[in-house]
Amino acid sequence: MKNDEAMVPGNPNVFMEWCGSFCRAILREETLKKVPPGQVLFGSDGIRHDLYRELGRLLSVDVPDTILVPILSDTMRRILARQR
Repeated sequence: MKNDEAMVPGNPNVFMEWCGSFCRAILREETLKKVPPGQVLFGSDGIRHDLYRELGRLLSVDVPDTILVPILSDTMRRILARQR
């Protein structure tokens, strides 16, 4: 889908993760203007991508830590804490 970001706002059970970020022409800063950081997850794609490169790409985004922390940890903790 060309505009993945369009599916997330207004859909609290839809999340984005950014592994393979080098495949997209849209800047992460632009995505974060459209998608709440509480609906974005850090992803590394396991063994397929270099974990350090994926993490470095995320940490190089020019946004405050208040946006990065949910992406790196808080959002996944919230998802895992949900009761079925």
